[in-house]
Amino acid sequence: LGMLVIFMLRTRENTRLERERTIALRDAVVVSAQQPFIHLDQDGRVLEWNKAAEKTFGWSQKEVLGQKLSETLIPERYRDAHEKGMARYSRLGTGPVLGKPLEIEAVRSDNIEIPVSLLINSVKYENHWHYFAFVSDISEQKDNQLALSQAHDNLRRLYEAIPDAIVVYDTVGKLIECNTAAAQLFKTSRNQLLGSSFINIIAERSQESLPRISAALTDGAGNRWISERDELYCIDGDGSEFPV
Repeated sequence: LGMLVIFMLRTRENTRLERERTIALRDAVVVSAQQPFIHLDQDGRVLEWNKAAEKTFGWSQKEVLGQKLSETLIPERYRDAHEKGMARYSRLGTGPVLGKPLEIEAVRSDNIEIPVSLLINSVKYENHWHYFAFVSDISEQKDNQLALSQAHDNLRRLYEAIPDAIVVYDTVGKLIECNTAAAQLFKTSRNQLLGSSFINIIAERSQESLPRISAALTDGAGNRWISERDELYCIDGDGSEFPV
């Protein structure tokens, strides 16, 4: 009996030490992670808030521990929906946003909103739900997308300001952009031209030139062919041929 008691005590001690090692390892990973990490209880109160979250959102861990997420990161216009969602998750243990990446707005400590990517997962432990949120500031990504969109709009305006027909093809010969003058020249709409093949607008008498044109456009010598200004015959939406 004495040996059995000693064995049981040692087993419990080993289990406790293993649990402590697991927690210590997890804490080390969470603290050192470059991505903001937030651990919430089933009421939506902050239990953990790593250094990356402090840096991104401006609140220290001490300031947010025990606070509801709706009192910190959630913009005011979303707070009611957030609270109802947390109540539903705690009751059912599931929800439409769990395990799915979302793009939403979050509020920093200086009351400035930033776009973030959010992924939330849940675990039930000792009859209570716990939520683990991984958050990424995507402000730079959104700024780049906006800059790219603006550059595309500027290019479109440039295309439209030029009276000559402009058609832009990719390396496999698919039309990816054109201006209004091109649509008028080919007696069709811009939407009908977009996505069509280069071969569709070349008249049969000029088809023999296509292999040379294709090679010039795909082997890095496209400028050579363009500068030569070869005369081709094209075909419009009515089936009429014309030289270009």
